[in-house]
Amino acid sequence: MNFFRRVFSRARVEAVCGPLNAWHTISAILPWVLFLGTVIALAVGWDAIPDRIPMQTDFSGNITGWGSKTSLIWLGVVYFVIVLTLWLTGWFPNSWNTSVRIGTFRPGRNGNDVRSYRLTLDLLCDLRVVMSALFSALLLVSAFGEAGRFLGWIGPLTIASIVVPLLRFLIRMYILK
Repeated sequence: MNFFRRVFSRARVEAVCGPLNAWHTISAILPWVLFLGTVIALAVGWDAIPDRIPMQTDFSGNITGWGSKTSLIWLGVVYFVIVLTLWLTGWFPNSWNTSVRIGTFRPGRNGNDVRSYRLTLDLLCDLRVVMSALFSALLLVSAFGEAGRFLGWIGPLTIASIVVPLLRFLIRMYILK
């Protein structure tokens, strides 16, 4: 038990990245809530899911690839691995390659190293929520929705939802200098 308390220590993360706020806590919990909600929805509605579901569309919304409903299980496994990886990465700021020396957070310190780790943590939090929302939408729309109408939007939404947090991160890093 002491091992887990030491490894998943909020104080250890705060020592590198500074004090955590409500967004950091929400972004650590919300992806798991979305994942469990998606799994429960799929389990409850499993009999209502057709045996053949659309898995791929073009940008016009025309279905170009089909799969069996068991492919939803594999997509769910990928979803779980992504959420787990992003969650675990947040607990180990020493493993982030920000190409600056890790410093100990001290309020009021004028060091870019601490701020760059803080911005990296914020980017990770944004990506956790975005990726979870996208995977939940993809699974639920493929299983229950009018996939031809909605799956065509997944590609552009994916690009936009990854580009927006990255742009936010890059702008904040530019302002930092």
